[in-house]
Amino acid sequence: LMFTADELEALILGARLVEVQGDTELAAAARDAVAKIGAVVPKSLRPVLLDAPLIAPDYHEPTPEPFNSGELRRAVRDGFKLHLNYVDEQGRRTERTVWPVAIGYFDHKRILIAHCELRGDFRHFRTDRIANLAILDDRIPARRDALFSKWWQLAAVEQKDYETQNLAKSAT
Repeated sequence: LMFTADELEALILGARLVEVQGDTELAAAARDAVAKIGAVVPKSLRPVLLDAPLIAPDYHEPTPEPFNSGELRRAVRDGFKLHLNYVDEQGRRTERTVWPVAIGYFDHKRILIAHCELRGDFRHFRTDRIANLAILDDRIPARRDALFSKWWQLAAVEQKDYETQNLAKSAT
């Protein structure tokens, strides 16, 4: 593999962001990936990768999650259903069986995007509000990439509706 200086800076910045935003296992994987890349790039480009003047500061307390985030990522990747005990923002507890679609990383908050069997629709679950998580033996009954595409289309429509409402408010 041959990388340009800009590509190496993109990789190191991405790795540093993963170290800040990702779970412990992802942070370690990012460091390992940088070490592997550093071992194979030409000697003249190693400083670009290893001494890049790019910072991804971490000013937040980590959000505790009562489960292994790596296991959650593997369940999403491998397409296993999840059973959640979830506490919403009002403190109400619910149990849900979901088909995990993706995990969103937002400024130290993680969101599990999933199709909820109870609601028959997509829902977002903050991972710090998942009181208990069980990975079921059952696989999701659809391809994860197809579910993601469907969710993405719905999210784009919701975003457009939101923007239209805000434009209408600002026009009055």
